[in-house]
Amino acid sequence: MRVTNKLMADTVTGNLFKNIDQFLKTQNILFSGKRINKPSDDPIGMGKVLDYRKTIWAIDQYDRNIAHGESWLDLTDSTLNAVGDSLIRAKELALSQANATANADTMKAVAEEVKNIYDYLLQLANTKLGNSYIFAGHKTDTSPFSRDDDYIASYNGEAEVTDITCIADIAGSLDGKYLTLSSPSTDYYVWYNVAGDSAEPVVAGIGIGVDILTDDSADTVASKTYAAINNIVGLGAELSGDKVTVTNAAAGDVVNSVDNDSGFSITTITQGTDGDKNGISIIAGENVEIDINVNGDEIFLSKVNIFEVLRELKASLEENDSDAISDQLGPLDDALDQILKARANVGAKLNRLEATENHWADFKLNITQMLSDTEDADMIKTVTDLASQEAAYQASLAASARIIQPSLIDFLR
Repeated sequence: MRVTNKLMADTVTGNLFKNIDQFLKTQNILFSGKRINKPSDDPIGMGKVLDYRKTIWAIDQYDRNIAHGESWLDLTDSTLNAVGDSLIRAKELALSQANATANADTMKAVAEEVKNIYDYLLQLANTKLGNSYIFAGHKTDTSPFSRDDDYIASYNGEAEVTDITCIADIAGSLDGKYLTLSSPSTDYYVWYNVAGDSAEPVVAGIGIGVDILTDDSADTVASKTYAAINNIVGLGAELSGDKVTVTNAAAGDVVNSVDNDSGFSITTITQGTDGDKNGISIIAGENVEIDINVNGDEIFLSKVNIFEVLRELKASLEENDSDAISDQLGPLDDALDQILKARANVGAKLNRLEATENHWADFKLNITQMLSDTEDADMIKTVTDLASQEAAYQASLAASARIIQPSLIDFLR
């Protein structure tokens, strides 16, 4: 093969480019601290790196979600603690006035303090985290509690929904049947008077009678049920075909004394939650959702209507009725138990969030180590390689200068 000066020059140049290219790659590894800076450096390794980074990003998002949940639950717990302290104070006041040493003047003064406790509890029940009311269910932009001049509290947050679905074949099957509903202050029951021959059941609460005929269709029974319920203050009903949806201002178990063969069926859910009363949740892991709130109606209006207890205590003090004051001691204890149970529930959720947070911290540490093992450079080896490649590059330059030094000018001397 004929070796020309151009071939020699091209060969020298190519080798120099290879040396300097490797030299620059090693410099880039040294400056970045990573052996994989682009997919071509290690395609398989880059795939692993992207997976590790994706996992770390997800863990960081879970941590942010958990931090938000912990803030929400911490505020809930501290608020419930204040509620409990206020109820303890209310009980102390009741005890101080439920004896012979109390008189009209002391009861009047204590009644004023009970009013302040009531309003303070109302303020606590409307606690916000940022722009969200923590006891309003999904309706976080709505102040959940209010009261009228008679100190009757109303819940404006998320409410329980009772769906009454009437079955087509009525034929007198509703005779004597009933279902119960709840409002903040009163229990109601809906009963059916078939062709004027049914006896009203003996049930606690206020009866809502629905007059129907044996040949009424399901839609007709639903329409009559809707109209009867809508005449009762505090319960809102909506009608759609053979289905009546009743929104209760307070959550209460629906006692279904009938079955599907009797002419209607009943389901109870909470608005927007498909049956989950807590409603608001955070994503703390893949397919892992943790509830972070409790609805205000569960805390303040469920088995014990705390506001009603305080209202009764206030009224008893204003009427100078020692026996009535004593009667409120038991409900106050029950109210405290209700708050303690709610706090226990909140504490359990906080413990779960803390455990989940610790799990992700350990897992992130492992993933970070695996990411480092995959993409980080061995700095000692990199520095050594850089020095070796620099020496090789300098030697290549010196050798190249000697190889391509002769030219036509040299032969003309």
